[in-house]
Amino acid sequence: MGKIIRLLIASAVVTVLWACELERSNNGDLDGFWHLTAVDTLATNVHTDMSQERVYWSFQMRLAKLQHSGSVLARFNHVNGYLAFTSFYWNRGVGGDQPVSEEELGQLAQFGVTQLQERFKVLQLNANEMVLQSEKLKLTFEKW
Repeated sequence: MGKIIRLLIASAVVTVLWACELERSNNGDLDGFWHLTAVDTLATNVHTDMSQERVYWSFQMRLAKLQHSGSVLARFNHVNGYLAFTSFYWNRGVGGDQPVSEEELGQLAQFGVTQLQERFKVLQLNANEMVLQSEKLKLTFEKW
């Protein structure tokens, strides 16, 4: 009886450790909570200080949350020096998350997003700072 219990406990521990490994993120320094501190518009060379604004991006696994006056959830891929958002959803709670439509695209500007399939080149990413550049904008973040 004692051997069976030890075997069951050992099996449970191995299963838990294996399950945790499956859920491990490979995002490195990207994972966490980021504060948008500056937006540079590439076409006009206009720099906008955002350090006093409360615009945040957070990343975990393959899900990002963008927050300001509301919040948006997004699926993303972080591969080969690029951060690509593949879909955006309004995070409204009641009634479930609804996809952001083309007509609502302008509302994503508050987060520094200008396209529903947005792709950023990662210019810098470390434990403290992230700089992303899309076709139209350069975004600077500090990690919180």
